Amino acid sequence: MSATAGERRFVLVSGLSGAGKASILRTLEDLGYETVDNPPLPLVEQLVARGERYLAIGVDARSQGFRAEAVLATLDRLRRNAGLRLELVYATADRRTLLHRYSESRRRHPLAPDGRVVEGIAAEESLTAALREAADLLVDTSELPTAELRRLIGQRFGPDGPAGSRGGLVVSLISFA
Repeated sequence: MSATAGERRFVLVSGLSGAGKASILRTLEDLGYETVDNPPLPLVEQLVARGERYLAIGVDARSQGFRAEAVLATLDRLRRNAGLRLELVYATADRRTLLHRYSESRRRHPLAPDGRVVEGIAAEESLTAALREAADLLVDTSELPTAELRRLIGQRFGPDGPAGSRGGLVVSLISFA
């Protein structure tokens, strides 16, 4: 999948909390994408319209007034732009893995701040089901080490990305002599 000349890439990253969305966004940032995590949904189209670089945006159920249908409607409008190559990435993991990650980090689930983590996971699965179904790339991180996740994202989005167009490796030499 190579981008054509003059075509900008836009990656929308969504999924379950604790499934690796932030890791995917960091990897895309390392590949040269401009990244924004969890902006208000009405700003997504503005960010895409004003952007000059490749762009990756994270959107999830933490957003105020989040509705998967509204995200999909935004993506449908953006897909009408012939100069934009858009992909939806959905990060998921099985419940056992998510529960383990939450117990390790001792963080509360954003959809169950006063309740049980498993209830927050179930609510988020329900809220984001339509995004999972519409995803261009579904990434299950249950048994996926971070290095492998980075490799997977790099293979899918790296060669055509800004860093890829420079050869991928950048060496800076500074001399004080």
